[in-house]
Amino acid sequence: MQRAVLRYLKEYDRWVAEVGEEMFSLHCGEGFELHMGRRKVPCRIEMGRTWYVIMEDIPLVLMQNRTYRISIDL
Repeated sequence: MQRAVLRYLKEYDRWVAEVGEEMFSLHCGEGFELHMGRRKVPCRIEMGRTWYVIMEDIPLVLMQNRTYRISIDL
């Protein structure tokens, strides 16, 4: 798994995984690990009225003006 930054691109209404200079567009159902402090929580990204992640059966709305640290298989 590679460390990446999860970032929202408003012009495309899409979340991307940023690894160095490269960006990889994420689609509904794609999984990664969200870094929460020292813990890495497996989750998947989904779209309803807004983008959110499901982790341990708990939905978490992503804030578009924030970035998140993740690990992802690319």
